[in-house]
Amino acid sequence: MKTWLSAALLVGAAALPHHASAQTGTAGPIRIGTLANYPPFEYSSAGGDPKGMEIELGNRYCAIAKLDCEWVTLPFTQLIPALLDHKIDAVLAQLSVTATRETEVSFTEPVTYNSVVVLGPKGSAITDDPETMRGKTIGVGADSVEAAWAQAHLKGIATIKLYDDGARQLQDLQAHAIDATILDQPAAYDFLRRGGKADFTFLGRPLNDPMILGAGNTAIALRKDDPKLRDAFNAAIDAVRSDGSFEKVSAMYFPFDMEPK
Repeated sequence: MKTWLSAALLVGAAALPHHASAQTGTAGPIRIGTLANYPPFEYSSAGGDPKGMEIELGNRYCAIAKLDCEWVTLPFTQLIPALLDHKIDAVLAQLSVTATRETEVSFTEPVTYNSVVVLGPKGSAITDDPETMRGKTIGVGADSVEAAWAQAHLKGIATIKLYDDGARQLQDLQAHAIDATILDQPAAYDFLRRGGKADFTFLGRPLNDPMILGAGNTAIALRKDDPKLRDAFNAAIDAVRSDGSFEKVSAMYFPFDMEPK
């Protein structure tokens, strides 16, 4: 797990010659698509190195499975298309397991669990009830389960603003360019922990819509025709959970349980 590629290098990376992996039968390094702007799960250090909880876990998975892996950063909306186009081989980016996504990709065993919450200014009348968002502007990540929920529950009620950049989404919240945002609870917690709690808070309860949001588990996405790679990752995921590594990594970032349900 040595390489960190940007989206600008993805085309060149895809054109490089690959060598077959004895572990999985997959040609060349395993290119894992992720994000560069979704702390504390994925982000770039000042020196450009990959950091974050899922980066830590991914490095451990690849080491246990004896896979030569490299990280490729892309906008969230490009991750699954790049996977299906064989430009990357896996996606590890807080990707919720949903019935809709399972029609396109194969998922490993769950990696983390998180809920979806509404985040906004203290004193706001907005809650998890869509009716409280009437006439408001609500920010969500483009092509996310939060965007799917917003389209199903807020269309004609609120203005839905889509973001490719999670950092910009939170910046607009701080600037009051949007009235609230819907996102993963751990990412919202990290924002509050880093200073946002002075002016912002969770609004209402976590959203509950299993048909759209899934059961709360996230996993690594793979192509359906890559069962050997899925099996290799599954074995590594089980090992990390069994040896206590998951709990140690999770505790570095969160005071609450991120273990899949």
